Amino acid sequence: MRLATAFAGLAAIVLLSGCAGNESYFGSGPLPKSPQFDESFAKYKASNPGFFAVSTDGRALGWTSCPVSSCSGNALINAIHACERSSKGVPCKIYADGPIVVWRSDQPPAAN
Repeated sequence: MRLATAFAGLAAIVLLSGCAGNESYFGSGPLPKSPQFDESFAKYKASNPGFFAVSTDGRALGWTSCPVSSCSGNALINAIHACERSSKGVPCKIYADGPIVVWRSDQPPAAN
């Protein structure tokens, strides 16, 4: 029983540490939103949402959709790359992880 409890605790730590590593990709600071933002975000949320990325100037967007069970490890990076293909060199950050907005508008912008 102790072994099972120790294993469950270790598994939880490993899983939570993996999620915490994504925070460096999450956006922060004020975010101007382009006219197409709301429509695109609604489409994203209706599509088995994975990650939704937006450029720091709010003009470029990109997202990934995931199977019902879970996203692959590349879904976050693929969303950022999809955004950066049209961002004209402006960095993109993650706005939402699944349906949950993770962009911290109450925090200062993170260094790129």
